[in-house]
Amino acid sequence: MSWTPELNSLPITEVVVLVLENNQGDFLLTQRKKNQHLAGYWEFPGGKIEPTETPIEALKRECKEEIDYTVKTAKQILKVNHDYTSIRVELLIFHEVNPNPKVKPAECQSMRWVNINDLTKYKLPEANKPIIQYLRSKLSPPNLN
Repeated sequence: MSWTPELNSLPITEVVVLVLENNQGDFLLTQRKKNQHLAGYWEFPGGKIEPTETPIEALKRECKEEIDYTVKTAKQILKVNHDYTSIRVELLIFHEVNPNPKVKPAECQSMRWVNINDLTKYKLPEANKPIIQYLRSKLSPPNLN
């Protein structure tokens, strides 16, 4: 997206994202609710970092609030900056593999476990697309030709 003076003057909203992977290699997606920006889109769980929080503290809080999940071994894998028409975001993306994660939709949102090959079948925010590219590059078998 091109920069405009109006967009450039907006503060950057820092957001943490958890790419939670189970033992089948599926990833958890949640659906944004009707009253949210990008309502109806699917995304990896997470949310805004509060001013007094570190990114990992925010990740733990957001995951507990959103999917009733306790983050244990998440490691940051990416940082993505994206400008929407009315908001600028910086996503700090964490990855955690849990063979049998216990999650539930604590905010009554829809949730699904999705295979890496099916992630593009879901309507995801533009800022989430680099996550899929990263996962494909790291999880795809090497080209032996």
